[in-house]
Amino acid sequence: MQQKQKKIIFAAAKYEGPVYVRLGRLPVADIYTEDYNFEIGKASTLTQGNDVAIIATGLLVGEALKSTRNIKGKRYKCKSNKYVYN
Repeated sequence: MQQKQKKIIFAAAKYEGPVYVRLGRLPVADIYTEDYNFEIGKASTLTQGNDVAIIATGLLVGEALKSTRNIKGKRYKCKSNKYVYN
């Protein structure tokens, strides 16, 4: 199980009220580390910048990070956010 999935399951277990967690999907690269802080209803800023903002969720987070690296090579400062639905 990936780090993000572990954090989501623990957050869902602590949350008071109904929770829906979707884990069935294609394999993706684990981009999160042990110190990743997951909060229900909060977006995570994965990179910093002030020229371009890329917001993604689910399978497209990895692709958004690839785009961020590509854009940074062209002298733009790109901020990448992962959006979490409330």
